[in-house]
Amino acid sequence: MLFIMKHYYTFPIIFCFLAWLSGATNTAQAQNETIGFFQSDTWFNVIAKAQEEQKLIFVDVYADYCPPCKIMDKEVFCHKTVAGFYNEYFINYKVNLSDRNNDYFQQLYNITELPALLYFSADGKTILQKVTGCKTPAEFLVLGQNLAGSRSVYRFANADPHAARFAEVRDQYRKGIRYPTLLKEYAYLAQKYNEPFNAVVNEYLIKQENRTRTDENRKFIYDFALTLDNLAIDFLVKDIYYFKQTYGSAEINSKVKAAIFNGVLTATKQNDTNFFKHVDELIKKASLPDRAEFEFEIKSLYYQGTNDWNTYAKFTYNFLNNNNVSDPALLNEVCTKFALHVSNKKMLKVATKWIKKAIHIENEYYNNFTYASLLLKLGQNTKALAAAKNAIYVAKLRGIDYEQASELIDQIESKQYRNSMHNNNP
Repeated sequence: MLFIMKHYYTFPIIFCFLAWLSGATNTAQAQNETIGFFQSDTWFNVIAKAQEEQKLIFVDVYADYCPPCKIMDKEVFCHKTVAGFYNEYFINYKVNLSDRNNDYFQQLYNITELPALLYFSADGKTILQKVTGCKTPAEFLVLGQNLAGSRSVYRFANADPHAARFAEVRDQYRKGIRYPTLLKEYAYLAQKYNEPFNAVVNEYLIKQENRTRTDENRKFIYDFALTLDNLAIDFLVKDIYYFKQTYGSAEINSKVKAAIFNGVLTATKQNDTNFFKHVDELIKKASLPDRAEFEFEIKSLYYQGTNDWNTYAKFTYNFLNNNNVSDPALLNEVCTKFALHVSNKKMLKVATKWIKKAIHIENEYYNNFTYASLLLKLGQNTKALAAAKNAIYVAKLRGIDYEQASELIDQIESKQYRNSMHNNNP
């Protein structure tokens, strides 16, 4: 997995301080409210909340070791006007890259600088905007206003000529006018204004099926190959040589992977196992590197999203036992899920071997904490206590938070105390 190194922050820290300083007086006067960030362990719950309330999604991507991120928390997110606006129009969510379980988020959205501010459609499939670096309260407010305003196209028509055109094109489409140039324009405008566009994309591509290799249509395919919910990704992989030559293999590989990741969301909602067949075809045609590992990641996400932990356990158990996996982040991720959701003692015992391998490679807090959690679930309280204390020791050396390990120790010691009381009072 990729990591964002601390030295990336030299310039953002300076910029952030200067940017904040310019609005410091007004900020200090307005700090009576804060953005309410939705608490959830899964992205699927965030999407469900956004769709329920019909709001866009704002994601603050940060890390414990990021000073500019702390400035955003202290000086921007708690600004009264900013907080009021974002709480009304967005479901707000935080992703901490210090948590290795969130490495996939960094890779998927190519995050190389923090803080990263990401805006998504309510279904989580479309990233509407991504900006990085520290913002003043005024700048951050404008970012949200520009996107939230698009939710009411007619209300903003006078201020935005594109919105007026979108309303006109949408009316023509609804009246049954479907000539190719209108479909193409409607697809782009619908995407811009966070309206459903996959059906329009499909109509256009079907009408252009014999002309998909023109420069104009190839660009259209590239622009809309965002998910498995439309045909653009299928046309892209059919013409994979051209796209890799034009945009570079790394760019296209990332695009195909991102589309598949987005497809997982739809598949989990529909409990669609045929999704895997489509994924296999795309991976083969796109000649993706590290195919086995990527397929493992996708299927793991699917089983997690459908809460099929029994299948997840069997699938990951077989994969890790049949492959020489040495990525400590992957081992930790799987073992964490086992500690939370798996009850099979045989599998849990094997998981302790996996996490000990991760500790041997990276003797870090999170690996030791996961080891302690597995031991506790196996009922090995004394060993779990020692592992949790070792996790805290490592955390203190690294200067990072160890609250979870402290809570785990309290839990173990309380359990030991109850057991001793029970034994002394038969």
